[in-house]
Amino acid sequence: MKEALEKTEDSIRNWIEPTGPTRDTISAEELFWLRVDAGELYLEEMQVPPDVKGQLKKSPAFWAWFRSIWHFNDLYLLKHYRAKYELIPIDWYYLWQIQRMQGYKPNRVIMEMALKAEVGEEV
Repeated sequence: MKEALEKTEDSIRNWIEPTGPTRDTISAEELFWLRVDAGELYLEEMQVPPDVKGQLKKSPAFWAWFRSIWHFNDLYLLKHYRAKYELIPIDWYYLWQIQRMQGYKPNRVIMEMALKAEVGEEV
């Protein structure tokens, strides 16, 4: 699974417009922090008590689930839009991901399965 995630992330990084005049692509670290920022925004907008948000924010299972959904969204984006746009602005990509994430709600069982898959355990 890790190889598939990395391959998709490389495709996305090469498709996002450079973030500076001397850059060819955004870095893996920039993409990582973009995803963290989106995850924190997702948690802020959830309609759950603050203590639940805090528990989720600290939960490796939540972040594994969030990354798996983000990856699914990346695959969809690449499949349906890659041929239509040579490059996409990073803010467009970020907002698109945020919008798509609104359709998903975390579930403990699914989050635990995502964590197991991410660390290579049998699901």
